[in-house]
Amino acid sequence: MAMRKEPGRRYASVDQLREDIQRRFEGLPVLAREDSLVYRASRFLRRHAFVVTAAAAVMISILAAL
Repeated sequence: MAMRKEPGRRYASVDQLREDIQRRFEGLPVLAREDSLVYRASRFLRRHAFVVTAAAAVMISILAAL
């Protein structure tokens, strides 16, 4: 987004670029990417991989017990 030719599609300020870089390091969705369900879900799964894996393991064990 910082390298776009059209001025209207670039970051409006250095603070917006800094915020996107910080969001990337924190595993949050960045504002420069197109907002899609798949992208947001992948970011969520990366941030909470242990919890999602544990919940899936519990659900599988419950279903296996039934």
